[in-house]
Amino acid sequence: MTGSSLLLQVRAALKAVAAPAGGDLISCGAIEGLTAAADGAVRFALNTDRSGGGPEILEAARAA
Repeated sequence: MTGSSLLLQVRAALKAVAAPAGGDLISCGAIEGLTAAADGAVRFALNTDRSGGGPEILEAARAA
């Protein structure tokens, strides 16, 4: 799987997670710095202020 293909799949999964403040994690701007390494590791920062959630939204994003 290419890095861009992996990023598209991860973005789709995060877009499926509803943000408590409305919308989804991608559209509300809660996901920052989404990257995928050649070994398949995915990294991103979750801005909980933008998502309107707390620890539960972090777990949902991690699970996605």
